Amino acid sequence: MSREGFDVTVYFRQIESLALDQVVQAITTAADHGLELYFTIRREPVPRHDLKRVILEEKFLKFESGRWDVGFPASPAHLKPILGTIGARGISVSDNEFHIGAFLLLQSDRHLLEPFAQFLLPLARRLYPIIQPKLGWIDNPWRCDYDFGEIDKLRFSRLPWVTFFSPAYVAHYGEKLLRGIPAYRIASLPDGGVFVQLTRNLLASSQGEMRRVRKEVREYFAAQGMKVRVCAPYYVPKALIPPGLEPVHPELHDYLRQTMRTTLVLKDGTRLKVLYIPWEQMNTTEKCVAITAIRNGLYEEMKRHGEVKSWRVEINEMPAELVWMLEELARKEGVKLEWVETG
Repeated sequence: MSREGFDVTVYFRQIESLALDQVVQAITTAADHGLELYFTIRREPVPRHDLKRVILEEKFLKFESGRWDVGFPASPAHLKPILGTIGARGISVSDNEFHIGAFLLLQSDRHLLEPFAQFLLPLARRLYPIIQPKLGWIDNPWRCDYDFGEIDKLRFSRLPWVTFFSPAYVAHYGEKLLRGIPAYRIASLPDGGVFVQLTRNLLASSQGEMRRVRKEVREYFAAQGMKVRVCAPYYVPKALIPPGLEPVHPELHDYLRQTMRTTLVLKDGTRLKVLYIPWEQMNTTEKCVAITAIRNGLYEEMKRHGEVKSWRVEINEMPAELVWMLEELARKEGVKLEWVETG
């Protein structure tokens, strides 16, 4: 952490075979999760439905040579002050990475540190099976980073806030050692790796809590004959989460994606969405995420079915902000869009 800001980033490094289709799938997954992408120069939104073409036309790609770079400015839809990046790059045939992150100014954005970290967490868990890196983590890269050579040698000298240990790391250090780490959450990964989340939050509530957690984990590794620097949690004074930016439930994005996946086609050709959103169970942040997901989902589907001019939404309750968004969408796309509350 510098005096000016704090960087929070997901890194996946040393991917065995990172191809164009993988990059497109990963970036599309991030967009489904609520990450909005922008063109670097124009700063206009990147259309998700045509992402592969955009990548090929807008970016320099030479996958065959192993040297390539893909990247977009990006912002979580419900955390608009944040402007970060999403991208992937190949330094050589053997060295590559995929990352999503942002540098937040402490003077103006410190209250967004924890919400942004909590936004990245479930997204990183969704991306891991797609990317399949040798090592992945979420932390401040200026304080906690692994270079390509260290990962190739399966080095384990630092413990970030969140770590994705691949099967290669599990085989080298043993599942017992990794699962014994005194951490908030430890879980299996789909490929046999191990997921370790050191604390519930990236930020500690006090310097005392920060030191206590780090000391406990250091002592665990010392008892195993290992010297490991514990990076997280961090203490950032006055980094309080204001009302309206509460963390999003990790299953919300999956629920919204499933909800928006089904479309009925009526006899007259109208495309119908039947939605149920548990608004009363959601905090303010989650409501914002749901509203944006519904609007963006409809927009993407309208782009894929440009010939359809009649759309209908049946929903248990329609918030006023969503009404405004859908009216603007219908006007912009030149379609008829009806909606009805089903109660």
